[in-house]
Amino acid sequence: MGLESPTRGTMTLFDRPYAPRSPAEAMKAGIAYVSEERKADGFIPGTDAFDNAALPVLARYSRFGVIRRRAARRAAREVLETLDIRGDVSSPIERLSGGNQQKALLGKALLQHPRLLLLDEPTKGIDIGTKAEIHDIIARLAHEHGVAVVVVSSEEEEILAVADEVAVMRAGRLEERARPVGDFSVLGLRRHALGDQSPATQPTS
Repeated sequence: MGLESPTRGTMTLFDRPYAPRSPAEAMKAGIAYVSEERKADGFIPGTDAFDNAALPVLARYSRFGVIRRRAARRAAREVLETLDIRGDVSSPIERLSGGNQQKALLGKALLQHPRLLLLDEPTKGIDIGTKAEIHDIIARLAHEHGVAVVVVSSEEEEILAVADEVAVMRAGRLEERARPVGDFSVLGLRRHALGDQSPATQPTS
């Protein structure tokens, strides 16, 4: 996302060299990011869900330095309404439940029309019902809208629920190339992540 500079190696994005120097460059390349720390990094307290969602795309709704705020909020409303956010979305966003705050942040990312969506612990601290809704949103984005979605999660069950392919990282290193999710069980994935690769503990479907 351009937040940190890589120390070595190269990246490609959709078969082209990719080396963002800032989040703004990453956004121009079609990348959107949802942080795991929504209260610290995800939204601005005191503003509603519409204004929060529209913040990254205000340039799209400005002309000669004047922001067409009504148009920006209308676009944000159209996206947020598809996510079934419960609660008063016109009140300060911190008054929404954690799950509905997270759905609002997903809406903020979707308003950017991403080609690649990075989700860091997307269901952290939310209830089971809303977690299932977010899993469904992720599946629809990938399978119906063609968005490439990278989900980082410490929950094995969540990985198996949302992933098409799984890549395990340990101690800052990618253990191997991504493999089909069917190659893993919860126990097998956990053991793989911990480095226990004896024959008796190989991941199984």
